[in-house]
Amino acid sequence: MERIQLKLGGIHCGGCINGIETRLLRSGVTRFDLDLATYIATIDYEESLTNTKKIIADITALGYQAKEI
Repeated sequence: MERIQLKLGGIHCGGCINGIETRLLRSGVTRFDLDLATYIATIDYEESLTNTKKIIADITALGYQAKEI
């Protein structure tokens, strides 16, 4: 299992967070936690199912910004 942290942007409500989490959990992510004060997400994922580039692509496909920190 791998862990990354991403700085997210464009999030305005709980529905935004839920949409991101739902999409990621379907693609190999096992944990998604977002600090609402900093908009930094801590994400655990299975290396055999996804990677950092795919996770960022999934988030940006939903219309949000994501940058590895």
